[in-house]
Amino acid sequence: MQTSFVFNQARWPGHDPQPGSGGPDIDDCWVVSALQCVHAVTPGARLVGIPAFREAAGNPDDPNDSDGGNLAQIVRGVEGCYPDYKGKLRRLRGASWAEFLRLVDDERRILSVSIVSGKLPVRLQYGFAGAESYHQVSVVRKANRLFANPLAPVYSRFDEVASWDAIKPAVMAYGRAKAGTSGVWAVVFPTEAEMNPAPDPDLTPFSQADLDAAVAACSATLTEAEAKLAEAATRESALRTSLRAIASEASQAADI
Repeated sequence: MQTSFVFNQARWPGHDPQPGSGGPDIDDCWVVSALQCVHAVTPGARLVGIPAFREAAGNPDDPNDSDGGNLAQIVRGVEGCYPDYKGKLRRLRGASWAEFLRLVDDERRILSVSIVSGKLPVRLQYGFAGAESYHQVSVVRKANRLFANPLAPVYSRFDEVASWDAIKPAVMAYGRAKAGTSGVWAVVFPTEAEMNPAPDPDLTPFSQADLDAAVAACSATLTEAEAKLAEAATRESALRTSLRAIASEASQAADI
């Protein structure tokens, strides 16, 4: 799983700053988080810019308004830009914390997770706080628990989290804000093995019956060839005997 550095939403190709503000949008986090997950699972995939992803998701950027995406648009954007992912993404809409832990810790999947940034530990917020600081981040479990915030500085490493409990308030708060009840809202990505399955060890394009028939045919051909060789050997022996007899008669005639 490729987790070398965090993608930064303010520097991602195609990003449009808010007109007149001099600062970056905060509504492209969902795009960059999704691309972070794609890169982690299929690092050889060509990464697209924000406009292309938004177009595939059906949510083109409006620089004059906040137009963040949702889970359905993340799925559409990924599948539109990367057709190999079709049918392999799953949305969590109010899932339990136990389900989150199972997917991340047990199945080792990377998730693009909706959060309330202001509920994160300060070191993970990167300046984005407040009661409605809705945000999208990526989480994955390798040797350590890793957290990728699109607001982290360019070329930052993934943040390590000692326990997922550190981000649980931010994750569950999003569910309360959006649906009135705690729960995990996220897009679950396939594993590397699911996207890059091992080749079938049986590369033979024939059935066992086909192979048995071929062996039998080869055996019959070999038996026939051996019979012909034996017949040829018999004829050769007879010819040699005839030649020796002729040579003997010739020698006797010469002596008369």
